[in-house]
Amino acid sequence: MSRLIQWATLQAITSSNDSHNLALLTLHNVLINIPIMSSSQPRTFNPPNVPLPPPTYHQVSITPLLPTSRLITLAGMTGCDPSSSSNPSTLPEQAPIAYSNILKSLAAAGATPRDIVQVKHYIVTKTGDDKVDALDVVDRGWAELWCEFMDQEAGGHRPPDTVIGVASLAKRDILYECEVWAVVSGEA
Repeated sequence: MSRLIQWATLQAITSSNDSHNLALLTLHNVLINIPIMSSSQPRTFNPPNVPLPPPTYHQVSITPLLPTSRLITLAGMTGCDPSSSSNPSTLPEQAPIAYSNILKSLAAAGATPRDIVQVKHYIVTKTGDDKVDALDVVDRGWAELWCEFMDQEAGGHRPPDTVIGVASLAKRDILYECEVWAVVSGEA
C-alpha cells in the first residue's frame, strides 16, 4: 500500500472518536512505520503517540554519526492534540501540546530533552488578534512555557535556539511549531 493511501486511510480513522479505531492506528504505526535500522543510513518513522503527518515526511529521523552516537532530528512539532487531531486557538494553548509531542517523539527515538542540541521556534506573525499581533514573536507566551518545559524535563538545559516569525505554517490554525535536533550516545 502506498504511503499516500496509508496516510489518507489513517486520517479517516483518526477523525473518528472510536477507541477501537485509535487502537488500530497505534498498532499500525508500531508494525508499519518503524523500520529496522541499517548501519549508516538514516532511519525515519512516526511514533505511535504523536499526530500522523502527511505522506511527505516522517516525524523522527535517527542518523548514526559514529559507531556510538546518533543524530536525531524531529519534524516541526505543533500543538495538534493526537487524540483529537485539532489545534487549540491560541499559541499559549498550542505550545505545551507541541512540547508534549517533542517529549514523546524524543522518547520514541531513545532520547530526552537533555539531549537536544538545537531548537527552532516558528511563530505566525499575523494571527488576526490585534493585541497579540502587536507583540514581538518572542513576547507571545511560548518562551516562558519552553523554559518551564526544559526546566522540568531537562534540568534547565538551554540549547541554542532560533526564533522565526513566519506568515503562516502548514495549516491556518497552527500558530506555533517547534523543531529540535538531539544527539545521543550509544547504539540504537
